[in-house]
Amino acid sequence: MIMPPKSPLPCYYLASFYAKRVIGLIEVDIGLTNINRNIMRKVTGRVFADDAAFETATVLCYLEFEDEMPALSARVQQNMLTLCTLFNVTPAFAPALGFLALININQGLNNLIEFLGGYLEEKALEWLLCDLSGLSVDEVANCLITLQQNGVLIIDRWLNEPQDISMPGSMLYELSTELVESKEQLLKHALCKSSPTALKPDDFGYVDIDLLQGYLGQAIEQRHTGINILLYGEAGSGKTELAKVLAHSVARSLFEARNRRIDEGFLSGEFGAKSSDTQRLQYITMVQGLMGGSDMMLLVDECESLFYSADTHYSKESVHRLLEANAVPTIWITNHVQQLEHSYIRRFKLVMAVNSPNDAVLEKMSRAEFKGLGVAGEFHTSISKTPNLTPALLANAGHVVKTLGFKRTLAQGVIEDVIENALTACDLWDDTMRYQPELSFDMAMLNIKQPASVLKQINHAVANNAPVRVLISGPPGTGKTALAHHMAEFHKREIKRVLSSDVLSKYVGDSEKQIARLFHQAHRDNQMVLLDEVDSLLTSRERLNAHHERQVVNELLAQLECFTQPLFAATNFETALDSAVLRRFDFKIECDYLTAPQVLTLYKRTLSVPQLTKNETEQLSRLSRLTPGDFALLTRRLRFSAAHEHRLLALTVLADENNRKQPTPTIGFVR
Repeated sequence: MIMPPKSPLPCYYLASFYAKRVIGLIEVDIGLTNINRNIMRKVTGRVFADDAAFETATVLCYLEFEDEMPALSARVQQNMLTLCTLFNVTPAFAPALGFLALININQGLNNLIEFLGGYLEEKALEWLLCDLSGLSVDEVANCLITLQQNGVLIIDRWLNEPQDISMPGSMLYELSTELVESKEQLLKHALCKSSPTALKPDDFGYVDIDLLQGYLGQAIEQRHTGINILLYGEAGSGKTELAKVLAHSVARSLFEARNRRIDEGFLSGEFGAKSSDTQRLQYITMVQGLMGGSDMMLLVDECESLFYSADTHYSKESVHRLLEANAVPTIWITNHVQQLEHSYIRRFKLVMAVNSPNDAVLEKMSRAEFKGLGVAGEFHTSISKTPNLTPALLANAGHVVKTLGFKRTLAQGVIEDVIENALTACDLWDDTMRYQPELSFDMAMLNIKQPASVLKQINHAVANNAPVRVLISGPPGTGKTALAHHMAEFHKREIKRVLSSDVLSKYVGDSEKQIARLFHQAHRDNQMVLLDEVDSLLTSRERLNAHHERQVVNELLAQLECFTQPLFAATNFETALDSAVLRRFDFKIECDYLTAPQVLTLYKRTLSVPQLTKNETEQLSRLSRLTPGDFALLTRRLRFSAAHEHRLLALTVLADENNRKQPTPTIGFVR
């Protein structure tokens, strides 16, 4: 930020004028021998010799001098009158308001008041403000309250001295450097207009955008007060961009509050702001007082500290009042909603979580962000499945790769690096091995014992996001896991695959917490769930000896009952499941070994041969215990052999796998 040049903010003549008025309140000769020479220099702007006398009468003489900058003094005095007019305060209070402003502008006057505090009576502040304005004590109190409620003044909760009343630094700068003529002029250093966004409402399909837009539009049209929306969620999930979209949808200009302060005549920025929460709250309050009825909206980002600081820097009640009666519609954003007390959350008219979108939305964002870079279509699908990916990371990756001018493969590599590096720095990079099917799923290669109508019903339930529960059983490799993933992919849903290692813990009680946390997260993120090898989690309680093991089963059964999303469970050992489990599944599908026609089709597809020899057909037809998993194994084996050996190797591998599954004959006498 470029600092403005140093300006004559101390207002020496007016500061000296008010210093004389304060000293005049002291009825006895206190002998100001202890006044620091530097204090007088700051008050008057004059340099004093080392032998200068500082008796009361002499100090009063030092404070008498000709105004060398009458235009500055006239401007400040006029601005005090204007300020009273803007906030419907009697003009008679202008000289008193000028005194409060000068205490904040002129450090010397502030120091002098502090020094004289011990000699002033307990109610000297009231007397001084009454003396300067000619108003009664009650009238002065009403003026202070009005200006405080509008953010012009911030008054310490233990108001004892003039220094307990402060003014926003940006306002002081305006009052001492420009002739104020409008409310907007007072706010120009306290607010900044939000940058535009290229996103549209359709880009936020992962939140209830219709509810947000509908409420905001109707509330504004009906001229409600206290319009406050709280958006919370993980960092980078698009909350700020969503706020911009909402403001645009109701034809409002969106502004953000800034933190400013005055240091020795310099207007400083948010990086140097002291008690920044107090200043931000001042600005927010001031905006509400000045801009009610305008076409603006206010955005308060990272708002958690404002609420966390209540009762230490300002009162909780003042924040409550602000939320209940603000005139300017306001959107509040936080990544840490847990830091907000319930008393605050209850006062927001609408509260909504904005978590990272699902894979389908992220893929759409990826295509939009990397458009024109020659990125492969499957890359968008792949990158969108990155755990913990957020819209902000996609935008950052797009910025970097476009800055470098890379395209195609080079662009893809940079995008992956940017995302991985950022997630790694946040300790969010997840390089866990995930389910990767060797063969493309083909429903025709799935041999299900139930009628085809069952799959149609399940498809219908998933399409309508019904909380359907499906148990898939059968021998290993028959396509149970692949079926669940296919359902998710077909319906463009994210699926969370859960293994026993994801939830079981050696600590008593921790497994139940892991299970509850997993289902809560899936519910929050609208994820389907696949409990793979579910027999390891839902073993019959009759077979369990330890109490904590039965508790794990009980917790999982309870979560199954309450879960709101489609759920699939796969097992090779249905008979090992707890009897209560079977009652909780709406559909039970049994996958069987491939039929002979399916075996022949997969064989030709795997080896890329149009026709089979008579010998191949005969041998394959005798293999009755093959599964799609066996052909996935064959695909991997073929990678390591010469092409001319493929057909012979294929028959050998498949025969071995088939024979391995033959039931072991029982030992006994032949009858």
